[in-house]
This record gives sequence, structure tokens and C-alpha cells, in this order.
Amino acid sequence: MKLSRRALPMLGALALPLRAQAQAFPNRPVRVISPFAAGLGAETTLRLFADALARRWGQPVPVENRPGGDGGIAAMAFLGINDDHKVFCSFSGHLTVIPSTIPNLPYRPERFAPISTVAIDHIAIAAMPGFGANDLSSAVALARAQPGSFAWA
Repeated sequence: MKLSRRALPMLGALALPLRAQAQAFPNRPVRVISPFAAGLGAETTLRLFADALARRWGQPVPVENRPGGDGGIAAMAFLGINDDHKVFCSFSGHLTVIPSTIPNLPYRPERFAPISTVAIDHIAIAAMPGFGANDLSSAVALARAQPGSFAWA
């Protein structure tokens, strides 16, 4: 049987493997690693977020709490998991402020890739009526004038 020159390329095309189909993400549960202790406000927000993701993706999104070490325990746990179905949910400070204030961190912040902001938190500063300062700059000045007399929580 003799093949024409036009049929030869078609025969070659039939020999090519079928084009790979991309799998939808996620195709299995996505683990969320959290540096927050159970029951904190941030952890509650994170669980609501994880529940919404689970409904949207049709996959479980379990939250694993790894509190302690200023987020270092959770960060190291996250980096130690060899899985592409994991996320680290944290305050931005664990990757921005803490590395500049704690020497010899057990992790490098550049090993993380920020994805999105989930929530915005607000911080309030309050004092007793007889504190002696009515605004933040007055409170800072009072604390500087009396070193060791104030604790910030």
C-alpha cells in the first residue's frame, strides 16, 4: 500500500499523544495552616473563610491550628508539608514585622508567596479615665517620661 505525501503528516499527527487535560483545582482537600490558637477572633474569621471556600470548591478545607513561637511553629509546619494543596493564613506581621524583630528565625519569609487579603483588622487603644493622657501622642510622651512604668498589651 502506497501512502501519498498528504497522508503522511496526518499519520504522524495520529501518533501524537492526546493533549493533556488540566485538572480543576482543587481536586482534593486543601489544608489551612494557622498560627492562631483555637477560639481567637482571627481564628474564628479564618474558619468562616475556610467554610466558604469548602462550599465554593466542593472540597473540605480543614484548619490546622499551630499556635506559638510568634507564628514560627505554623510557618515551619507549613513549609514542612510537601503538598500543593495547602495554604498558610496569618497576619501579615508574621512575614513582615517579626522577621525584622526576631533574629535567627527558623524560616525565611521569601519562601512564602502572598495571595490575598482575607480580612482587615482594627486596633483600638484605650485607657482608664484618670490615666493622664487623652490621645496617643500624649500617652507615648507619658510612657517615655516614666520608663519601665507602663506595659503594652
